[in-house]
Amino acid sequence: MKRFISALFLFFVLIGLTVFNLYYTHTSITQLVKQATPILDMEEQNVTKALSDLAAQWEEKRGMLSLFLHEASVEQVNAAFAESLSLAETEKPDEAKASLRQVIIFLTELREREYPNLGNVF
Repeated sequence: MKRFISALFLFFVLIGLTVFNLYYTHTSITQLVKQATPILDMEEQNVTKALSDLAAQWEEKRGMLSLFLHEASVEQVNAAFAESLSLAETEKPDEAKASLRQVIIFLTELREREYPNLGNVF
């Protein structure tokens, strides 16, 4: 009976961690996408500051997200953020906005891909 209760407890802990993973991943990525979308319509002089603020938020969330997501996907988004920031700092706001669109696409794909399915499990 003790083994059954222990197994049941472990099962519920794992289910709880899975639900937390889905919630945290979904809300974090959705928040980043919502904050990135208005940057596409900003004036040129405001793009650099907005991108650096968004990249700082990504850096804060990246550590926790890398626990739940594939490392290659997180690094892909990180590289796209770095490219977007470097373009904004070299005073190429149109190219930075194009790169930001790529970041938004990567984040959206990441959010959709991380729902549990047989492809993610095996």
